[in-house]
Amino acid sequence: MLLLRVVFQCLVPQAAEAVEPGGNFYGGLGFYGVQPFGISLVRGERLRAGSAWSLYFNFESQRFLIGLEAISGHFGNDDTYSNPAFLGVRPGIILGSGETAPYASLGFGLMGYGLIGDDGKVVPGISSEVGVLFLRSRRWLRPSVVLQFNFPTERVGYGSREHEWLSWGTLGIRLLL
Repeated sequence: MLLLRVVFQCLVPQAAEAVEPGGNFYGGLGFYGVQPFGISLVRGERLRAGSAWSLYFNFESQRFLIGLEAISGHFGNDDTYSNPAFLGVRPGIILGSGETAPYASLGFGLMGYGLIGDDGKVVPGISSEVGVLFLRSRRWLRPSVVLQFNFPTERVGYGSREHEWLSWGTLGIRLLL
C-alpha cells in the first residue's frame, strides 16, 4: 500500500505552493526605443529616435523596489556627440500586489553624452520611470514594460554646440533573469 502511495505521488502532479511576489534580488537586460527631448528639438537639431539597451539590477519586495541601471544608446542621425547613457538608482513603489502590478519610481544618477574618449560629457540627472511588472511570483524570466524620462540637472555643452537640457525618454521591455 505504501508503494502504491509513493508511485501515485510521483506520477500525479501536485499543486505548486504559491510563492509570494517580491523579496528577491533580480538582474536583467532592457531593450528600448529612445527619443531626445528638450532644447535640441526646439532648435531643429537633426537628432531623431534611436535605440538603447541596459543592464538592470533590483531588489523587489511586496510594495517597494529599488533598481540600479546602466543604459547605453544612440539617437538617430547622431554624429556621436550626444549618444545617451545613464547610470543611476531609482527607488519606487509597487501599486498592486498581484501577478501583474504597475509601479512608479524616481531617482538620480549620471547622464553621459557622446562616446568615451570622444570628449563625452557627464552631468548629474534625474530619472523617472513608470511601468508594469508581469509574472511576479516567478523567480526567473520576468518581463516588464517600462517608460522612462531622464532629465539633466546641469547644462550639456560642447564648445559651439550647446545642447542645453538634452533630456530623453525611453519606452521598452526589460527581462529579469
